Amino acid sequence: MIRKATSKDDQIVRILCKEFLERIKKETGKDYNIQIVNNTIITSMTEQIYPKRIISLYELEEIILKNFPGNFTERDLKSKNRQRELADARSMFCYFANRIFAFTISSIARHLQKHHTSIIHHIRKAEMLAESDYDYATLFKSIKEKLKTSYEEVF
Repeated sequence: MIRKATSKDDQIVRILCKEFLERIKKETGKDYNIQIVNNTIITSMTEQIYPKRIISLYELEEIILKNFPGNFTERDLKSKNRQRELADARSMFCYFANRIFAFTISSIARHLQKHHTSIIHHIRKAEMLAESDYDYATLFKSIKEKLKTSYEEVF
């Protein structure tokens, strides 16, 4: 039995298409427009909206931990430990991931298994320490220079 599409059917199709396109956007970084004309779905690609990732959070984590004083591991960075040096490493990781490499707050939070507000706090803390703490600022600049030489297209 074929029945005529109703406005309810159109709404369902639009919702499904929207969810599908959001998933494509998340996976590929490409944005699509969608139109439904005479029961035909028309899509068109717009410009790429996300920068292509040149570094993963795991790689950045490794670089930060390798260059940070103290023998910290990935597990330490994700832990609830509030030791000053570890918290500073976490802050620096969050700053570089968000401000330099444009990872979203939520993706960093998922990676570190922290709440998104903790990530915002760490980013602000890194900015503040880079201006006020000489040792932190020195380490911050040296890691930034190492990242700059390896990933100069971002800077």
